[in-house]
Amino acid sequence: MTSLRLFSTALAAGVLAMGSLGAGVSFAASRPAPSVVYVSTTGSASGNGSASAPFMSLNQAVHAVAAGGTVLVDPGTYTQSVTITQPLTLEANPAEPGSVVIDAKGQTNGVLITASNVTVKGLTIENAQQAGLLAAGRGALTHLDISNNTIKANDQGMTPQLNAKGIDYEALHVMGVDDSRITGNRVIDNLDGGIYLTDETAPTFGNVVANNLVEGNQVDCGITLASHVGHHGVYDNAIVNNESIGNTGAGILLATPVPYGNVSHNVVANNLVRGNMLGGVTLHTHPGAPGAQVADNIIVQNTIGKNLDMEINASTVGVEINAAGEALQGTVVEDNTITGNHYAVFETPWLTPGTVVTNNSYSLDAYKAPDWVPFSFLASIASYPPGALGSNWIAAQTDVKILLHAGVKTDAQYLAAVHGKASAAAVIAAQALYRAYDVFR
Repeated sequence: MTSLRLFSTALAAGVLAMGSLGAGVSFAASRPAPSVVYVSTTGSASGNGSASAPFMSLNQAVHAVAAGGTVLVDPGTYTQSVTITQPLTLEANPAEPGSVVIDAKGQTNGVLITASNVTVKGLTIENAQQAGLLAAGRGALTHLDISNNTIKANDQGMTPQLNAKGIDYEALHVMGVDDSRITGNRVIDNLDGGIYLTDETAPTFGNVVANNLVEGNQVDCGITLASHVGHHGVYDNAIVNNESIGNTGAGILLATPVPYGNVSHNVVANNLVRGNMLGGVTLHTHPGAPGAQVADNIIVQNTIGKNLDMEINASTVGVEINAAGEALQGTVVEDNTITGNHYAVFETPWLTPGTVVTNNSYSLDAYKAPDWVPFSFLASIASYPPGALGSNWIAAQTDVKILLHAGVKTDAQYLAAVHGKASAAAVIAAQALYRAYDVFR
């Protein structure tokens, strides 16, 4: 112990002596991280991130910048991906006009965000195996700003086999995100769906999805709000002023396939929706998901053109309100312009009172109001075991069986029963549907 103490004393004395002799030894504090760093295709790994010595690696830049700082990316193509783990802004350098392309070929995602208070702005993100941009943390993420990006040709790893298993990548996917903005983006020609709001890691709420072009995305929907975890939820979001055109699924979808999933109190307003392969705006629950809620969503002042709906006998449908599981609650469809569909608004009859479809403008729609659904569609549920599709189907199944027993087979016979011109049993069944499901207006 004595020898160790003597050694330490001697070492300290020697250091002090060196300092007093001006031997050039100093103990300067480490340099703080810069608040702005630069990235260029002409940069290098040995750069310091300054404008004169930029980085070439996006990941090197986002790790070098101070928290809350800005990474400015010069024009060019960056064959890489980037993971953002702290608050910052990643954007195309406004002082250097030109396209900034993140070519994520062979990478899982183009941009992965795992932190709150992140802005991603003015980039083109393409060719990722899964999402072009994915925001997903260990819990909730908040105050993201994803704006003015082009996200195209992503989801390269999507296959029909994966889709059949219900696996989704989507192009711009945020999960467990609140109080954030997804605005002014072009989400086009991806091999899966477009913009995707889900709740795997935490509830997703209070977000604005506005002024985006979502076009030509394959396999899935243009804009989707989907609850995948019971008791989390996707709620209080605003989907406004978007164009959702020519996507393989719905133009805009609100749905949950899981028990106690919740997609509620969302507003879909002032969007242009046309040329999609499911109802232009579609709301639905799934069989086998007790306690699921798709409730109190407002569909207002949208312009909805022709959309070929493969779920509804390959008809064209403007708005689809389809309770394939638990009943839908409190949907409002109001002041929309709906044009060129077979069904302007398609409703399954097992809707709760409080569903409102009013003051819409119809043009070239064969059925301008949700007065009925095809009897073949109703008959298809009669063979299911009672309750197999959710408790709200049981009465509907009973009523349809009465109609079938009364000899009703066609739409004409069904409509006659609704108007009291068929057998007593059929009339009773039609009246029961009227009372129970608030569909015949």
